[in-house]
Amino acid sequence: MSRLLIAVSFFLQSTAWSRDFASESLLWLDTNAEKLLCGERESDAIPVIHTIGSLWLIRDGALGFEVSDHLGRALECRPEMMLVWFERHESDFDAWVSDAGALLLTTDSESEVEQLRGVKLRIIRALSSLSKTCNSNCRTKAERIISALSLADVQLID
Repeated sequence: MSRLLIAVSFFLQSTAWSRDFASESLLWLDTNAEKLLCGERESDAIPVIHTIGSLWLIRDGALGFEVSDHLGRALECRPEMMLVWFERHESDFDAWVSDAGALLLTTDSESEVEQLRGVKLRIIRALSSLSKTCNSNCRTKAERIISALSLADVQLID
């Protein structure tokens, strides 16, 4: 009985920690991701890529959408770094790319439709440029994302 209680306690604590980590990490990304990802120093983007990846690993439905906004921005500003993270997490790449269009291009605001079309084009442009110079694994991932986004359009939901 005590082993069961310990196991349940550990599970509840880890679940609470996961929620706190996700909440704090999203707040940190909202505050810092843009300047660190798109700034001059590539090394500044490392903690952002790591945080995005860590959140993707523990995603649930809502968190998947929230972290994908940052993931999309990483693909715009530091595509090679984001693809390197995905090289180490193949199944997570497959999960993300299979839903990339919905995760990146869904909005409930008509005013965001054109903005999201711009995001789509900037990601495709960044990945197209990268695919000319990177290794075959990177190129394959870039081409899969380009293909997925090319087939997707912005979805406006009520």
